Amino acid sequence: AASAKAYTDVEVDSTVRVDPSSEGPEYPPALLEAGVEGVVYARFVVDSAGQADTTSLAVTDPPAAEFVAAVRRALGRMKYRPAILQGRAVAQLVEQPFVFRIRVP
Repeated sequence: AASAKAYTDVEVDSTVRVDPSSEGPEYPPALLEAGVEGVVYARFVVDSAGQADTTSLAVTDPPAAEFVAAVRRALGRMKYRPAILQGRAVAQLVEQPFVFRIRVP
């Protein structure tokens, strides 16, 4: 669950970072096959343990619903390095774009 106080990026000493071992969302197969691309501009809280709170997910300018669902599923398993404030891990409100682009070999 989200902490009572989620700091913004300007309030912390060190901001949340995606853990290098973390995997992003999977491209929805139907949209990939149809050649549909998009960006999910997501806002969510990463808690002091580095876990995204999926219940806090908000999307601005939502693209296809399948992209949003892929991001929601991914957030549940993604790993983050939490924000640091005065030497301790704290919750932070994060704004992160998730880009779905088809790469042509």
